[in-house]
Amino acid sequence: MTKARQLADLGNAYDDGALSNRNMIINGAMQVAQRGTSFSPPSQGAYVVDRFHQYQGGGGVLYYEQSTDAPLGFSNSLKITVNTADSSIASGDYYYMRYEAEGLDCSRLSLGTSNAQKFTLSFYVKSSLTGTFSGAFQNAATNRSYVFEYTINSANTWERKTVTVDGDTSGTWLTNNSVGLRVAFDLGNGSSLRSSAGSWASSGNYGSTGSVELVETASATLYITGLQLEVGDTATPFEHSKSYGDELAKCQRYYYSSPLQRYYAIRYEGASPSLVSEFPVTMRESPTVGVSFTNNSLSAGTLSSMPVRNITQQSVSIYFYTSNTAVRVETDMSFTADAEL
Repeated sequence: MTKARQLADLGNAYDDGALSNRNMIINGAMQVAQRGTSFSPPSQGAYVVDRFHQYQGGGGVLYYEQSTDAPLGFSNSLKITVNTADSSIASGDYYYMRYEAEGLDCSRLSLGTSNAQKFTLSFYVKSSLTGTFSGAFQNAATNRSYVFEYTINSANTWERKTVTVDGDTSGTWLTNNSVGLRVAFDLGNGSSLRSSAGSWASSGNYGSTGSVELVETASATLYITGLQLEVGDTATPFEHSKSYGDELAKCQRYYYSSPLQRYYAIRYEGASPSLVSEFPVTMRESPTVGVSFTNNSLSAGTLSSMPVRNITQQSVSIYFYTSNTAVRVETDMSFTADAEL
């Protein structure tokens, strides 16, 4: 087969951008799940698998989990199950899952300028329901949105979908370390959050009028994986990371969960011992740090708290506060660092 024929078979897959680093979505294969693998249900706005978070505001309840049900070439997906149906969605109710791309990652789209680039979203999806589903692209202020639709043809069957959009030449689109572009999937939103599909609007819509609302059907399921967002009008093959470690490191820019480890310290008269823990990668911004400690062993007194100080994008200092001025401390500790968008 000639090179020209090989390129023809690929269409213009490699005419619009680089051969690598095409995908602006991190963890699109749903492999990384630092917070856990099952959320029944997640709290409002909580992240599920890394980089994907959800919102549900109404009478329905959706459960989320990392699943091993996946199409060929993938090992995981994100499964959404309707635990409690909402058969009467009010105009202001909302149920959606979304991804937020950092402005530094999607600045190549030149959104909000006369040079705004065409871009393509592709993904694999499987649902117990069929019909026209929807979602939306949004800016950080949620005052610019483009509603898109996709069709699930066969129930409980993996299908690949593609959506191509002309980049928005209006509005404000951030290109710093804040939210550059949102990708939302409609799971059942009220009429005030819906519009016609296929064009940019000066509003914050999440889905299309008349599309399937998953939350209306008890026990309905939807699986999704292989999300890729790239410049151009062609959905190229999904760009897998070189290794799981590479994808994990990308996620740790936004969230890091340390392993549970035993730490030792000695508190001398008038001084509280501390440790400096470096993050695996530089985080997006100085994170919010939460510490958990247990199984304490002290030569005297009690371990009252472990406050944090000197938080930067690279490290955090954790102090051992005890009720005695001189004591040897042993404790099992872990911490989380959250710098999500």
